[in-house]
Amino acid sequence: MKTNITVLGLFLLLWAAGIAEGKNSMVVTEPVESFAVMIDVVLPGTPEEVFEAITGDVSGWWTITSSVDPITLQVDAFPGGKFLETWYEEGTGYQHAVVTKVDYGRTLQFEGLKILAPEALTMTTNWSLNETENNQTIVTLEIHGVCPTGIGIPEIVESKWDYLLNGSLRPFLEAGGQQDVIMQNEQTASGDQASDKTFQFTIMAEISGSPNEVFDTATGDISGWWDHTFAENPKKLTVDPFPGGAFMEIFDDEGNGVRHAVVTAADRGKILRYEGPLGLAGNALFMVTTWTFAEMANNTTLVTVEVHASGEVEDGWAAVIEGVWEHFLNDGLKAYRQAGHE
Repeated sequence: MKTNITVLGLFLLLWAAGIAEGKNSMVVTEPVESFAVMIDVVLPGTPEEVFEAITGDVSGWWTITSSVDPITLQVDAFPGGKFLETWYEEGTGYQHAVVTKVDYGRTLQFEGLKILAPEALTMTTNWSLNETENNQTIVTLEIHGVCPTGIGIPEIVESKWDYLLNGSLRPFLEAGGQQDVIMQNEQTASGDQASDKTFQFTIMAEISGSPNEVFDTATGDISGWWDHTFAENPKKLTVDPFPGGAFMEIFDDEGNGVRHAVVTAADRGKILRYEGPLGLAGNALFMVTTWTFAEMANNTTLVTVEVHASGEVEDGWAAVIEGVWEHFLNDGLKAYRQAGHE
């Protein structure tokens, strides 16, 4: 695996003619960079078998979705097709990408997949399949895109694809396409005893307000919409909107409380990231929670929350935590802002 980054510019200053008062105006764009990630992996099966697995119904191995339990997850095997996640029978869902190139058993290309890195401005993914000996296929994955500088997008994209290819697609193919085995590589113990495991999930919600406004509601005093706390009525519940800050719950006037997480990245209206076990304090668990904010039509914001965790994880925790985050976003933050709160 290798990752290449080319810095397009530190600060791009564009001058445009002013219309309102006949004055020049200066537009400052964010510093951006192009990136290229290449991953090579040998997978079981012929190129045709691998191609069949990565197109059509991919729900057996694709585990990064915007819904807890989508009813379909489909990649069309023709140019102009879609990578589509469907949530309900009436067809409501999320389009992850557009298929731009197809050569059966050899090449598949699509543009999109912002669910892997919502901050990325553009992203093109190309699969190349080449037959090798012993009924195996060399898969070369090339991802090219443009993203804001300094927030680690290439590394995030590479790690997610490494997980999808080696942690999901490989065991899926090894089992002959059996969906219920794709997580076996994470099962290191059974019963009630906690063991070292990993899990990840992504949740999205369209919330009223601009990205800055929604960011402001998701930080600072969050007691109006965050309802899972250690104390029955904590005196203070805050998320600092700056790197090095904290997600703090203060119990009383004496200052007793708990630090749920440490803020590691913050850019108002764009990204918020913190590291900490949140409600699972006391367990040997490392958890990273990343919020991203994307402007939508009609003064709404698409909020994406992505959670990655590893360490002491008991069976069933992943589904419970994902369900709680669905509650936080939809019953908490979304409903709070719809009620007119800021």
